[in-house]
Amino acid sequence: MDNNKTLLDKLNQIQSPRLKKLRYGIAYSVKQFWDEIISQYNPDPKIMLKWHDVLVTYVNSEHPVFAIRGYNSMPPNKYDDLRRGFLTLTDDFDFFYTDNFFAAYFCKMAIDGFVPSFNELQQTFALRKFPSRFGNNTAEERELMAIKQGRDPLINSSGFKVAHIIPVGMGYDFNGVQLGAKAILETYFPKGERSDWKMICQENEYFFARKMILNDNARKYAAAHFLRFIHPFNYFLCPKKTCERNNMCKDVSEYSPLLDYVHDINLETFGDKYLEFLNLVMADEKYYSPLFKASCNSINIEYGRELPKNVQHEDEKARQNVNCIGNTKDMVHKLMAYEYLTDPQTSFRKLEKKYLGIDSQTRGGGFIAKKIINAMGIKAEFKGKFKELRDVETPQKALEEILAELNKD
Repeated sequence: MDNNKTLLDKLNQIQSPRLKKLRYGIAYSVKQFWDEIISQYNPDPKIMLKWHDVLVTYVNSEHPVFAIRGYNSMPPNKYDDLRRGFLTLTDDFDFFYTDNFFAAYFCKMAIDGFVPSFNELQQTFALRKFPSRFGNNTAEERELMAIKQGRDPLINSSGFKVAHIIPVGMGYDFNGVQLGAKAILETYFPKGERSDWKMICQENEYFFARKMILNDNARKYAAAHFLRFIHPFNYFLCPKKTCERNNMCKDVSEYSPLLDYVHDINLETFGDKYLEFLNLVMADEKYYSPLFKASCNSINIEYGRELPKNVQHEDEKARQNVNCIGNTKDMVHKLMAYEYLTDPQTSFRKLEKKYLGIDSQTRGGGFIAKKIINAMGIKAEFKGKFKELRDVETPQKALEEILAELNKD
């Protein structure tokens, strides 16, 4: 727990404690991936419930300030259209534009067990002390930025990204009509012109802001967007694209069965509170019921901050054995396991060189192969134990029989 600090203290020390860096691992199902890595970084459910109560109170409070994800990426010749940190004032609520980095503050605080009070959250936003984001910016943004930047929570450098379950950018259902973020931005929160932002003074502070008259339903969409964006119910830490490879999709953080699996856990864990959240974020009707299908559980995923080289790609490496072992992405790992179990003369270093293209030093090395073998439930004492099956015509069947025998023990 980290509730002995003020919210400003926590934001100024958001890197502490440092997030545990993504370790190397392999999973063969969505459930295993959740159990062995993702769940280890998920906040305590009690903390998530506390955040829910604070955030629901905040979005329903008098004159909140909302973060809107928009106008945050432009080519250099259109930097004048960037709006990150730009503040808009209205009679009902205020809002500022930002990007995906903003959600990382809430994610890191929840993981650390920190939950501010409603009053503290309200005051921090009202005084423009809650950072709009972190990372690089442009001179065009700095000139008119009223919501300053903060420190990096170091989620990305630890090997992760914040993966949203219900998309922030699409599927807002209101009275049977669904809108995406682009339509919502254009209708309710347009970027306007840079000249719309004027220097104003509040509480003896000078900053740039735009004044705007809202369309009907703007607050409902702003609150729904804000909660989808930053509520701990709606995201989890997932290995980022450069720190994983799998056989199902380009980016596992956007893999529908994984998102559905985590959604179902939240639905079961948080019950009525989760249903309240779904209503506030204008979620599609499908989210009110379980979504995960057992038939979609299978995935072969390798993850880690430093993945072994994929020399010749795994399919290419094992092509000569494809008819024996099978043609799935885990064939290389099965070949490694088969050789380890049937060849007393092999070693983890030899397996790495032969199947993964890793040429370890004479002394040491072999740790990646060891993790792969151990992840399949194979212990050191089983090395070469089944050498009589070394040259059978059907190694796939032999390996299945071996693993069945080992699991029996």
